[in-house]
Amino acid sequence: MVEKDDEFREQVCGRLSDLRDYHHFTNYQISEEIGMSQTAIANVMKKQSMPTLYSLRGMCTMFETPLVDFFITIDQDADRKTVHVTKKAEALLEMFNQMDDERQDELCRMAQVVLMAGKKRK
Repeated sequence: MVEKDDEFREQVCGRLSDLRDYHHFTNYQISEEIGMSQTAIANVMKKQSMPTLYSLRGMCTMFETPLVDFFITIDQDADRKTVHVTKKAEALLEMFNQMDDERQDELCRMAQVVLMAGKKRK
């Protein structure tokens, strides 16, 4: 059981650290926003302790990540990759899911063209 607890702490604290870095927050800013000491934040980010559910919720709010989405990750080639979904991306995904397969394929082809055109400009 201890190994699973350690693994879970690694995952939770690693995800928080990833989100902190992604959003360019400091431990001080997080501390001030959620009312947790800088030492406690540092211990979480160093994977030495787990945040309370209340603190986790506060950090997720700061990171604009719904608590339910906090645990969503994608494994790709055995490396953990975190998915950050912005409001724009969420809206686009909702529209995409309303399309039939043919329209989804068409949109994917159009997105590929836009990406390739952007790469040629650089």
